[in-house]
Amino acid sequence: MQNDTPLHALRRWLGIVVDNSPWTEKVLSGIGAFLGIYAILLVARASVDPADVPLIVASMGASAVLLFAAPHVPFSQPWNVLAGHGFSAGFGVAAATWIDDPLVSASVAVGGAISLMYFLRCLHPPGGASALMAVIGGAKIHGLGFDYVLFPVMLNALVIFAVALAFNYPFPWRRYPAAIAPKPELPPTAVPTALAESDLDYALAHVRGYHDIDEDDLAVLFHLAREHAETHHLPPEAIRPGRCYSNGALGPEWSIRCVQRIDGDQVSYFTPAGAGALENGEMGRELFARWARFPVRSVGERWVRIDQQ
Repeated sequence: MQNDTPLHALRRWLGIVVDNSPWTEKVLSGIGAFLGIYAILLVARASVDPADVPLIVASMGASAVLLFAAPHVPFSQPWNVLAGHGFSAGFGVAAATWIDDPLVSASVAVGGAISLMYFLRCLHPPGGASALMAVIGGAKIHGLGFDYVLFPVMLNALVIFAVALAFNYPFPWRRYPAAIAPKPELPPTAVPTALAESDLDYALAHVRGYHDIDEDDLAVLFHLAREHAETHHLPPEAIRPGRCYSNGALGPEWSIRCVQRIDGDQVSYFTPAGAGALENGEMGRELFARWARFPVRSVGERWVRIDQQ
């Protein structure tokens, strides 16, 4: 994944990521955004003076990018969209009402909205624009007071959410919200396969749609996960007779060991699968615990991880 050429270094510094999404995704994203903004403009024109429409819909352009170009990222999910806009707008109105200095109130509105969205787990970047517009939107926006939260902000958020829900649904890989998008069915396997970073590159290139992660981020996650797997294990007191355990390794070192008995500090076990299959063994309880990553049970031809009890 790493490439030390000057061009690659410049690309990384600029944040230009490799985009493997097909052209159909790019076109669908544009069409969806067109429909979303068009619907909002229709509602706005029917409700307010045409001269005020730009102020009413300003923050929704950024929401359209998220809901139609990246419908599965966390920032795009319904709670983020609706609560992010709503709470941010309310905070912006409060800042405009209680702070006289417009420079201070605008800054407080955006900074406070970000912190509020963080605490409420509804981060949605366009929410910052809804907060800011409450301060700099002029006399007509100020005249709405806290009604600004309901109209135009929440109405617009509901409209674009509804369009995103309907537009993305016919395309299974784009279905919105992410909770209703079908997950790929992975074939059952008894023995984990060793992974290389090139395999992760391949997987990233063949997942449809836009995902907010590049190959270098994936490499970091891969190495951190492998480091965690190599350094974390069960405590000795968790090892019990009659239970089976996996070392969680990848490739030929993967193994399952079932504890037959524990005599003092000595563990006797049988290996039903993986490295050393069909062999009996014996080792100290602490050493066995350092080998074991988690308990498992047999389900058909598969070994499935279970919660420690």
